[in-house]
Parts: sequence; C-alpha cells; structure tokens
Amino acid sequence: MTGRQYFYRTTDAGNSWTVSVTDEPNSGLSDGIVFPDGNGYAVSSGVLWGTNDAGRNWFKINNTGGRTWNEEITVSGRSILVPSSGTDCDGQTRGVGALRFSRDAGRSWTEFQTRANMFGAFLVNDSTGWGVGDERSVFQTTNYGRTWVRRNCGIRGNIDDVWFVNDTLGWAVGDGIYRT
Repeated sequence: MTGRQYFYRTTDAGNSWTVSVTDEPNSGLSDGIVFPDGNGYAVSSGVLWGTNDAGRNWFKINNTGGRTWNEEITVSGRSILVPSSGTDCDGQTRGVGALRFSRDAGRSWTEFQTRANMFGAFLVNDSTGWGVGDERSVFQTTNYGRTWVRRNCGIRGNIDDVWFVNDTLGWAVGDGIYRT
C-alpha cells in the first residue's frame, strides 16, 4: 500500500484537474463522495477523510479500524458504512472481512466481523444498511450496525456492489445480478 493519497478534483467535466495530497502510511485511497454543500468523505485503508471545501483540501477525521482494504463508503446523515476486506489493494487476504459502521460522522466505529471479504455497501437511511462481498455475503442492519442479519437466500457466488432505490427495491451485482 502507498503512503500518499491523491485526491483529484475537476470543476469543468474533466478537462482540467487539481490535486490535494495527504500522507498516511500504509493506507491506499479508494472511494469518496462530495455533497452539494461542499462537505464530503473519502475512505482509504483504515482511514476516514473529510473535506469541507468541495474537495479542495482533505483532512484525516479518524481511523475506521485496522488497515484492511476499504473499497467503498456510503453516507446517510451522520451515519457512515464502510466494507472492509484484505490487507492489500485487491482485498484478497482471506478471513479478515468486516462491516464498519459509524453513527457519529466517523468519530467512533463498531465492527461486525463477516470473515468474508466485503466490497459493497449502501445506507438506505441513517439506521438501515446493507453490506455485500465474497462467499454469498449479503448482510443487513436496521439498528445502526449493532446487529447484522445474513440475507443471502438465492445468492450464488461473490457479490461486489449493492444499490437501493428505496427501502424495498434494490440490486446486488457480482457473479450475478439480484433484485429484492
């Protein structure tokens, strides 16, 4: 893993870019989101980043847990959900997968060990979220990550991502495409 994180920003549909660089050892940057009000979050291996100026500058908010690969971030209100997997940028170290949930904008975290590499996550609202990953892993929480229920009936293979339109209509994709 790299020791530097490069945050690229464009304001002209990709014709030109500016970069903000941070230096956090052993933490590969993977995903970010910036909201219309200029606030945003990004995740790297075990680290949550923040911006309050539409991505011009980024700062470390907190560690999310161990330095395992965090491929995605999903945010609803002050809740944040991050799936984690292996110890390299491919997330292929077996037996270390988890779902990390914060309900206070990343200041503190709970971690649910799935033992399967987790790659996708989606928050339907502040308390309800989904996490998906290898080995037919599909988990749902309805109480801010305090408990998780396995919901993989009919799933075959590995799942890479999940997206919901509302609390009852969603898709999961990976070795197949699944709809609730």
